[in-house]
Amino acid sequence: METAKTEAVAEKLAGWLTRMRGGDLPLAAREACSRLFLDVAGLCIAARHEPYIRATLSASEAGPCTAIGHSGGFDVFSAALINGTAAHGEDYDDTFEGGPVHSGAVVIPAVLAIAEREKRSGQEALTAEAGGSGRLPGGGVEMRQTAAEIARAQQLRLMAIRSSISRGKMLRRRAGEGGG
Repeated sequence: METAKTEAVAEKLAGWLTRMRGGDLPLAAREACSRLFLDVAGLCIAARHEPYIRATLSASEAGPCTAIGHSGGFDVFSAALINGTAAHGEDYDDTFEGGPVHSGAVVIPAVLAIAEREKRSGQEALTAEAGGSGRLPGGGVEMRQTAAEIARAQQLRLMAIRSSISRGKMLRRRAGEGGG
């Protein structure tokens, strides 16, 4: 007897996100993503001279990607690490109402680095950010969560999934595709 192949929830979500475009996002989601980006960018600039950023820079490699507030280019991994470290460094990230706990500091550095390396559009980066930060409505999957809605521990578990969602969108991954 042949069994029908069922699609996992992650595969459904990945397929739906792959088809989504920036213009498909509601205004509230686009505005939230813009605030998260500005939050991360400001934190990167504020932390650019901190000892922990100098240490991260010393271990970084050159490449085509931007570390916000720094001259020169960095490889995709270094750019994400520098920006992510800066965004987390002073622990002021996502302090505005409605921002999922630390999602911007986790998702945005990876999205920006991959978008730059892969030459993706701002709209694609916005959609990936929305997926990773939990701002995707509809599609049968409601991803929006705030600190008031679920416990911090649940947020942290979801962060790895959200980062993978963003990465998959930027790399244009489809169901069944793996790799880096």
